[in-house]
Amino acid sequence: MNCRNLFNVQFNQTRYQDDTPEYARRSSANSYGALWSFGVRGTF
Repeated sequence: MNCRNLFNVQFNQTRYQDDTPEYARRSSANSYGALWSFGVRGTF
């Protein structure tokens, strides 16, 4: 069993220069939710 981003933290990416205003600094915001993986392994 595996889980990534268990607490659903939003990913914010910023790209700016020194003279960019604060309201224009975020270039993208993504919320993917929790990603779960389950698996079963066996030999026969």
